[in-house]
Amino acid sequence: MDQQKKQQSILFRALQNIKLRDMKTLEEIKMENEEILTRVVERFCYYENNKLAPLLKFCKDKDLTLVEDTSELKQGDTLYMLDLHRFYNLKIQYIGFFIENVDNKYFRLKISPRKKGCITKKLDNKLFFRSLSDKDKLKMKLYEILN
Repeated sequence: MDQQKKQQSILFRALQNIKLRDMKTLEEIKMENEEILTRVVERFCYYENNKLAPLLKFCKDKDLTLVEDTSELKQGDTLYMLDLHRFYNLKIQYIGFFIENVDNKYFRLKISPRKKGCITKKLDNKLFFRSLSDKDKLKMKLYEILN
């Protein structure tokens, strides 16, 4: 009986912490990623290296969701980037862990948890994705079950 109360407590805490960024289902995130990446690849499809399937597979494998606004990022979020300056060879690449917003044009990242330094990334002409944490996935599953 005590174990059951403990599990219920964990679920209730997870439900209380659901914020707006969590209010999407995994299917909605997949469709959103597909829509955005399709638009990007269509603009640069005449370059041989630009294919939609590898980008979608990478997003699915890493459980990535598009970052629409950097204010929704939390410290420690794992970030990936699609640099549209390199339009002839579109690839989503790991860029580090989010630390803080510097202003409307930049944010600060830590490249590795073991390294001490940090870098600042400019936001223009780039798409940023964050990796869904296990807590995010749990909240989304609970949201799906409740709806």
